[in-house]
Amino acid sequence: MHLATAADILSAAMEAAPDGLLILDSQAQLVAFNLAAERLFGRRREELLNRNVSELLGEKFATITALLGRDPDGVASETKRYLTISPPSGLSVTVEMTFSATEVAGKRYHVALAREASVMPTGPDTWLETEERLGNFAANMPGIVFQRVLRPDGTLYYPFFSAGVEEVLGFQPEEISVARDGSLDAIHWADRDRYLENVNRSAATLGVCLEEFRAIGRDGTVKWLSGTAQPQTMPNGDVLWDGVLIDVTDRKRAELWLEMIMNHAADGIVTISEDGLIESVNAAVGAVFAYDTDELIGQNVSVLMPEQDQGEYNDYLKRYLTTGEGTLIGTGPRELKGMRKDGSAFPLEMALSEVLTEGRRIFIGVIRDITQRKETENALAATQQRLQNIADNVPGLVFQRMLTVDGELVFLYISNGVREVLGVESDALLKNGTLFLDAMAPDDRDLFLESLKQSAATLEPMEDDIKVIGMQGDERWLRGWSRPHRLPNGDVVWEGVALDVTDRKRAEGRLTFLAYYDPLTGLGNRSLFVERFERARQFARNMGTWVAVLSLGLDRFSIINATIGHTMGDRVLVAVARRLQQSLDAGSIVCRAGGDRFLVLLTGLSNHADLFESVEVLQGAFAQPLELDGQQFDMTVSIGGAIHPNDGDNAETLIMHADAALHRAKAGGGRSLPDVHRGNGRSGRPDADHAEPLAAGSGQAGIRRLLPTPGRCSNGRDHRLRSPGPLGEPGGWLDLPG
Repeated sequence: MHLATAADILSAAMEAAPDGLLILDSQAQLVAFNLAAERLFGRRREELLNRNVSELLGEKFATITALLGRDPDGVASETKRYLTISPPSGLSVTVEMTFSATEVAGKRYHVALAREASVMPTGPDTWLETEERLGNFAANMPGIVFQRVLRPDGTLYYPFFSAGVEEVLGFQPEEISVARDGSLDAIHWADRDRYLENVNRSAATLGVCLEEFRAIGRDGTVKWLSGTAQPQTMPNGDVLWDGVLIDVTDRKRAELWLEMIMNHAADGIVTISEDGLIESVNAAVGAVFAYDTDELIGQNVSVLMPEQDQGEYNDYLKRYLTTGEGTLIGTGPRELKGMRKDGSAFPLEMALSEVLTEGRRIFIGVIRDITQRKETENALAATQQRLQNIADNVPGLVFQRMLTVDGELVFLYISNGVREVLGVESDALLKNGTLFLDAMAPDDRDLFLESLKQSAATLEPMEDDIKVIGMQGDERWLRGWSRPHRLPNGDVVWEGVALDVTDRKRAEGRLTFLAYYDPLTGLGNRSLFVERFERARQFARNMGTWVAVLSLGLDRFSIINATIGHTMGDRVLVAVARRLQQSLDAGSIVCRAGGDRFLVLLTGLSNHADLFESVEVLQGAFAQPLELDGQQFDMTVSIGGAIHPNDGDNAETLIMHADAALHRAKAGGGRSLPDVHRGNGRSGRPDADHAEPLAAGSGQAGIRRLLPTPGRCSNGRDHRLRSPGPLGEPGGWLDLPG
């Protein structure tokens, strides 16, 4: 009965208490919640009893540790916290909660008295209560909220750190200790002196203290903290700072990376304000301009330019800021002049860009010293000019040409010699490579392209002789040498030279002409006759026909030279050559053997009638006299002949027999041949030992055919005639008068 009465009294006391009363077990479950608490928090106890306190205060306070802000075992009696809650009414309320711990029947319970913070009394506890309220606010702020106090004796201590110190550095607030010099033990040793200098300067001036230093966390990681602290002087002479520190590690790492990159960049990087003042430079700028980097900060950027350009730059920047028009900003690298600290000028390349940050313009210049490059360019230009001079003095072309995978001929380089060779400018050929192909005859063009493709396929060096026709119609011969190489995309490039060998070709042509042609008449000579005979012989063998070799001599030609002169004699020979050419068909040729002697090659003979007909045509060609300068020349010819294969198998043998027959014809003195008739009808083709030279006297229509009979006379010939019959058939034999 006594216990029940005590319980009733206790219950009635709880309900009558003016402050809210909450009792929680070690699991943060509400086991008691009085009427004042219902009014303060706006919640009914039936909704909350035996439930986690987070349903009242929020998920952030789901444990006793979170609610107390530290280890529950270390909580002293009447520990205060200030919490901001949002009751169902919707208005946020700051609640002062005083915690104490007790044990009942071996179980630990936490008792909290709660009241609205606005009714917090003043008095000796005001400082601590304010501090607690600060802790409550700080718990909901990012980073670390702190208080720092400097006593008149110079001692520093830190009465408050928010719970954020655990999140940032891994320490509980009470674990933060102070070093002997007054700085925090967690501050990196390299930053402590600067930290204390800033604190003492702020205390002396009561100016805002800029806080930025490295701190070492519990796990040894280094964090960059940055913030500000506002000082105020307390009545007892202490200086109190309220400050906030933010974890800026990621930003500082990015800045350090950027600084490292900038300081290791080969190019100079400078940032310039709208006023043209240098805000930052990297190490390369100092090296390029021979300044210490600190010397340049705050100076006008024109200090980096020659004096004659400084005013122009300032005007340019003002014009750009006013009108937005400019030729330097955002246009890529530009070559300018720079000036070193010692006043020496040098060439530089600068790319200037504009960045808008935090509402203001910043200009970023990337600068490169191009002194060495310009020296190299100048040396290269001089070398190129020397090579150009050499190329221009080469008689012909120096070229670099390319055959694309599509079969297009492109010239990558061509010397100025193309102007003399083709009559076009080098730029025109570089734009249109087909101009070179158009200068060739169609057959020559096809051969050239075929050779080009073959060289491209095998990558073998190319040698070519090319005949081109210039724009003025003049003919040129080029002798080319070039070596190819293949590009990664499959195109093939040749570097080479094509010498102008026109004079040599002409000389070779002249020598070739003299080797095979008579310079007076333009007819072929004996050498050409022998060469053509070889072709005619092969053709005759294939076709089963015979070939005749005729040796012609002009009668009484020496009289013309003796009486009128050799000049007129030469003209007569030229006229005779034309008469002979006009008398022959397309398959026959006439050559001059020398003096007044000519050789005629008759092809395609099937019988003796064809031969006699050709001889009669040749002799009949001179039935009419030659007329030269009003003079008439009554010319006649004597003819000797031999037939292949009867009289020999090679040109020299046949010419020898034909010449012998010609001499016999001339020796006849112009006698007419006797009538001929069929012989005894013997058949059989003459063998090689019985060649059959022919002879016709001057003006005679008949042909005497003489067969050799060894030993019969001194010249090896028998003065007998055989009547003409079909080729290969023997005729009758007639004796000639001796």
